[in-house]
Amino acid sequence: MSDSDPNGAVVVRASLRAQLPALIAIGLIACGYAAAGLTGVIGVGLAVAGIVIFGGVLITGAVVLRRIRRSPWEVRLEPQGVTVRGHEVVPWADFTEVRVTGMRPQWIFWASKLLGYRVVSFIATPGVVVAPLPSFSYRGSFERRAGKVRERWYGSRLVIPPRTTNMPIAAIAAAVRRFSEVPITYA
Repeated sequence: MSDSDPNGAVVVRASLRAQLPALIAIGLIACGYAAAGLTGVIGVGLAVAGIVIFGGVLITGAVVLRRIRRSPWEVRLEPQGVTVRGHEVVPWADFTEVRVTGMRPQWIFWASKLLGYRVVSFIATPGVVVAPLPSFSYRGSFERRAGKVRERWYGSRLVIPPRTTNMPIAAIAAAVRRFSEVPITYA
């Protein structure tokens, strides 16, 4: 499948190939904590904490990968606006800015700036609700909390991490420029 459809829309898909190496690395780190704890290199408490933290991240990542495999696309950027799979089109006029920033919080993702990891946030006008990516959405109260955190860190619930999709930042920015007058800022 191509990255744009016959109507000219740019289709953003989650990339299993892009996300699998990170999950393998996280799994190896969890195994490293287990091995270090079993051999007495680190304390049992630290080993359990590492296994719980990295195991939780691994499980969350596996759930996201499962969702990815079942979905043909995440977001469509088209002349009418932005469509998140499963939701109505949000017209370009409802967006005030598209912002490209580093990952947050910086104290956790300090290396992301060095490695050039960035995210693209679609900032809507006040009162306009924009859905998160389907692979990043959760159910119930956790989604409400996660959405509030994304809004605080990035200014929007709709945040696209291009390193995990088929579209680089340049292609997303080009689509925004082609279809709208929404300003793109790089922070």
